[in-house]
Amino acid sequence: MPTLGPSAFVAQYRQHIAKEDRDFFPSAVEILSEEEWQELSDRISHPGDPLFYRTASDRLQALLSRKFDRPR
Repeated sequence: MPTLGPSAFVAQYRQHIAKEDRDFFPSAVEILSEEEWQELSDRISHPGDPLFYRTASDRLQALLSRKFDRPR
């Protein structure tokens, strides 16, 4: 597999995030129960990547807030 340069990596990562936002998260909101969301929330840990963790964590918290009308 060829190595991606920084620009290609960022472009590919952005496409991945866009696909999650477009396909995965809307489906998850419809399918998962409150208990399943709580289990996901409980299992999230800091992966040690300061560049991407905050964005992912903020997106999950926003999704949980919308799903259950909880303040962040």
